[in-house]
Amino acid sequence: MSSTTRNVTEFATVVGIIGTCSSQLMNLSALPSIYLIYKRKSTLLYPPFPFIFGLLAAFVGLTYAILTQQKIVIGSTCVTLTINLICLSVHLRYSLQKLRILKIFALLFAIELLVTGIGPAVDCGVSGVPECELFVVDWVGVACTIVYSLVYCGQLTTFKQVIKTKNSASISPWLTSGVLFASTMWTWYSILVSDYFYLTSSIIGLVSASTQIFLLLKYPSLQPPVNVQTVHNPTNNTNPVCDQGQQIEDKRENDIMVTEPPKG
Repeated sequence: MSSTTRNVTEFATVVGIIGTCSSQLMNLSALPSIYLIYKRKSTLLYPPFPFIFGLLAAFVGLTYAILTQQKIVIGSTCVTLTINLICLSVHLRYSLQKLRILKIFALLFAIELLVTGIGPAVDCGVSGVPECELFVVDWVGVACTIVYSLVYCGQLTTFKQVIKTKNSASISPWLTSGVLFASTMWTWYSILVSDYFYLTSSIIGLVSASTQIFLLLKYPSLQPPVNVQTVHNPTNNTNPVCDQGQQIEDKRENDIMVTEPPKG
């Protein structure tokens, strides 16, 4: 067996299967929010970053799973890639910032490819094949840890907004539950197979889920009705367009009163 291959026992395989199911439950936990977006024809306050980070993690995670020959993780990652692609597509369909989101995704994906590939390319040019193989696994493992940590923390991209508005509407409780369950199971699996890259990201996932639960409990969730920007006038809460129409109507009535001959 190659030194880069993880030693997975039968018990660890069972835990890995449960971890795979938990990961897909985490991915599927976004579907209630996606359905709400589809039903309301609006992204509401849900950010696209959980899906963007999910796609980025799937790409680098699939690379790492292939290098370490973890077949369970390979299958789980392929399903994750598909689900996040569907979710991001629906989010983009009803987003008012499609171009900005696509630019962010393209930039992050380019950075991921550059960072993932530049280290192994440099090392393999100066080292032998065995040393290069070990370095590639460790390098991709670090990249995998970083991106998976971003996945678990995707909903916390609106942390400042939640604190400022005292509104946790941007945090999906379904997705939070999925993060908590998945990170718990992968923490267990990582310990069993001595994979400290997955272990690190899973612990970060537990911290992230705990933070999200705290925000959900502390601040109520108040979703806006539609994806429309409202402008508040502190001196007058009435609609200026309606006011203008009312003024025209009042002027018309005054003109009629002035021109109308007296009766009797």
